[in-house]
Amino acid sequence: MGDMGAAGEEFRIGSRDADRIPVRAAIEIRDGGRAMPAFAHDISITGLRIETRGVTLAAGDLILVRLPTAPCDLAAEIAWAAGRVAGAKFCQPLERDQVRTLALAMQPPKAFEHEPSLAFPIPRYE
Repeated sequence: MGDMGAAGEEFRIGSRDADRIPVRAAIEIRDGGRAMPAFAHDISITGLRIETRGVTLAAGDLILVRLPTAPCDLAAEIAWAAGRVAGAKFCQPLERDQVRTLALAMQPPKAFEHEPSLAFPIPRYE
């Protein structure tokens, strides 16, 4: 049996689906020096699922990811991409405690938890 994740879901190392913790957070990614707003949908020790706004990433792209409360940007490689949604694999896996801390910081406020139509907008950077 695995540990419980930040969102109350079971958290198992080595299980691709079970170790993902659902999150909802606006994040920033950098690709070749340009900053782009994005949205995180889940996180694990090995990576996260992101959605971009108007930018398409491709498998093999190297990016830097800025997450809420993370002490530094995280280097990642796009493992797969389907339109604006992509899976990013961290170049250096995170510790379980780091993932829990980040996942807690990336949870929606209680008022938005059960209202999908009130999803957070991705901030626009000009």
